[in-house]
Amino acid sequence: MDNMEFKTEQRLQNIVRENRSISNEEYSKLITAFDNLGILRKIPGVLGNGRDERTFYLKRDEFAAKMEWINKFMRSKGFTEDMFRNVTDYVISSDDYDYYYEYKTPTQYKKDEEAREALKKRTDPDDIDIPQ
Repeated sequence: MDNMEFKTEQRLQNIVRENRSISNEEYSKLITAFDNLGILRKIPGVLGNGRDERTFYLKRDEFAAKMEWINKFMRSKGFTEDMFRNVTDYVISSDDYDYYYEYKTPTQYKKDEEAREALKKRTDPDDIDIPQ
């Protein structure tokens, strides 16, 4: 039992805590926006069902508009990257939702950051070595 970690951190809360320009009212709107994207939540044991993914694609414009609002809002507050990297792709959006909104243990939090940073480096055109 000593080795067990409990969920302790939510990346979104940490971002907002560090950004003093987001008021309590704006934070409530942001939480509501994420709550309205609950279809993106990764639920153990339900994966592979596909129901949420099908619903997402049927209502893609509706969900995309919500994610774009979050991206636009966070950019207006000085956040330098989009929280939702591809608002039309269920898997990527679900990963982004999990990354920013779900509570994580410190170990999970660190692993998520490392994995995301590694992915960013692999896909960053400035980091591609071009043979001479």
